[in-house]
Amino acid sequence: MIKLQAFGDPTLRASDGAPIEGLTRQTKRFALLVYLACSEERASYRRDELIATFWPESTKRSGLNSLRQTLFVIRRELGSDIITGTGTQDVSVNWSRLSSDVDAFYRALARGELETALSLYKDDFLAGFHVSGTTDFGFWAEEQRARLKDLAGRAAKNLARRAEAERSVADAVYWWRKAFALSPYDETTLCRIVSLLATSGNRGAALAEFDRYRRRADRELGVEPSPLTTELVRRIVDGRLSGTPEWLGDRRKADRVGSWSGSRRATDRAAF
Repeated sequence: MIKLQAFGDPTLRASDGAPIEGLTRQTKRFALLVYLACSEERASYRRDELIATFWPESTKRSGLNSLRQTLFVIRRELGSDIITGTGTQDVSVNWSRLSSDVDAFYRALARGELETALSLYKDDFLAGFHVSGTTDFGFWAEEQRARLKDLAGRAAKNLARRAEAERSVADAVYWWRKAFALSPYDETTLCRIVSLLATSGNRGAALAEFDRYRRRADRELGVEPSPLTTELVRRIVDGRLSGTPEWLGDRRKADRVGSWSGSRRATDRAAF
């Protein structure tokens, strides 16, 4: 089984873990393989769609020749059966020969295995990867990057809510911090972290968390924390915040938000 890693700097590895570098150096051809291997529902793609995405300035004939050559090289590098067709017009990955971390991420979400999904999310999708002359692929990659980060953040928040329902401060703070790392200017998440730390007796850690955010927001964005966040911190400093955690949700709510489905519509409506 050949393994494609698309979270972070994309790589290909053989079943024994050895890197496959020949194709990854051919960025447009590698990009087409990524495009085929990172759809949410293991989709097939029409040849004319692939031509429009990767060779938008070509005539139909030259674009078709470029696609044929690209598929020939991919098969030569990875095996003749790595790409399959469901007809003369459709192209898809042979999933019995290739796996991708993005596909595994989607499938873990569909099974409700949120921790497994987050363990696969090592970095942003195709971080630092660029292909010249393929504007549509760039737009697609940006869209996928934002969507996958959003799904990862929602999974982390879901796990944080479950931990709060179980009354576990340590686990809740851990998962809220995971969510905050994925959306580092989300002050609602910051406030959950600060509040849980402060009300569980870690007042110093809560204030340090806020101060790190305040300095980073000033340095990177030139903005101050919101009045709501600032008021929460004032309550902590003045000793006006209750010493008992105000838990978010209850056990029944945690059970409800835990359900995921593999379809785009279902994952989009997961209770966040």
